[in-house]
Amino acid sequence: MTCKNTWVLLVLAAALSLPLTGCKDTKTLQENEQLKAQVAEL
Repeated sequence: MTCKNTWVLLVLAAALSLPLTGCKDTKTLQENEQLKAQVAEL
C-alpha cells in the first residue's frame, strides 16, 4: 500500500508542478491531462 501511495504522490507532484512552470505548449498540456487521468484512475 505504501508503494501505491508513493506513486500517487509522485504523480500528483508532477501534475501540480507542470502548470507552475509557466509552459503553455500543447505537449505539456497533453501530458498534464494524461497525468490527471492516471490519478483519477487510481
